[in-house]
Amino acid sequence: MSGGGGFDPNRFDPAKYEAVDFTVDLNLADEVEVDLSKLSSTEVTELESALVAREQRIATLQHRVVTAETNRSELQATVSTLESRNAELVDQLADARKSRVDLEARDLLGNFGKALDDVEADLGSAGYGVADVQVDLKAGVVNTDNGVRFHLPGVSETVRAESLSTIRFGVKPQTAAPELDYQRVPSVVGREVAEATALLRQAGFAVDATADAGVVVDQFPSSRAVAEPGEVVELTVEVPAEEESTDESAEERHSHRGDDGDRVETDDGHGETVDEAAAARPVEDVLDIGPTFGGRLREGGIETVGDVASADVERLATLTGASEERAGHWLDHAAQLLAGDPGGGDKQ
Repeated sequence: MSGGGGFDPNRFDPAKYEAVDFTVDLNLADEVEVDLSKLSSTEVTELESALVAREQRIATLQHRVVTAETNRSELQATVSTLESRNAELVDQLADARKSRVDLEARDLLGNFGKALDDVEADLGSAGYGVADVQVDLKAGVVNTDNGVRFHLPGVSETVRAESLSTIRFGVKPQTAAPELDYQRVPSVVGREVAEATALLRQAGFAVDATADAGVVVDQFPSSRAVAEPGEVVELTVEVPAEEESTDESAEERHSHRGDDGDRVETDDGHGETVDEAAAARPVEDVLDIGPTFGGRLREGGIETVGDVASADVERLATLTGASEERAGHWLDHAAQLLAGDPGGGDKQ
């Protein structure tokens, strides 16, 4: 192949070469009789030297003729071989041009990915894996009616080493992924908060209770869930009511309702009836909001059931540190209270 134009099928055209006739007439002169008695000794010596030189020249020429004939036979055999090879290359070149390789982008990248997967599988059987893959892809990009395609060099094209694509990757030992040790969350609903706290901590969980004394009425995550050791389990604790409570007088409790015990209802301007008394109730009246969460909400400016219903899940979760799922339950219960739903009544 040539450096720039590829293979020239006419390079060994036998028509460009002509046969050479190596026949040499070795009869240089007719034999001549010489009377040596008429020659001086010097002339005889010179004549003998000339005859010896003549014989040597004849022998040299005969050797050259034999060598030339041998070379001629060898060259004829070489020319015949090159002609056959030339015909084969012409056929291969024609076939290569017909089957020029053009790949779609997804096919090229897909084949490359499959090759890496195969390497990964082979290495994995020996406990190793592929790491730090670096690919320098060099391919002709051809824009066709069917989209972008990659053109791969044909067999007749001359490709320089710096124009070839390269793939470099490292090999490292495989390390087993750490197994997560999930535990089932114990059921503590109905237990005293101290007992529930001890049980959860014994199982490897942290505890965040809404009160230090009382009975657990709800837990999150629930007893049906599994969680990682160390995860916080939130407990909703119901504080036992005292016979003479100083936190809320009977008159204050009664103020949540009308004089005749009926709810005071107003229209919020959007065509919905709102229990005004329920809207003014403290945030702790929302199910699952205890003193801890209630204090955090008040610090954020949310003090009543109406404030809870007007807030969004993200804000409630951010202020209290509770999950958005739990904050969503608060919103649902506050809405029930405002609508006067019997299912959203007092927490006790």
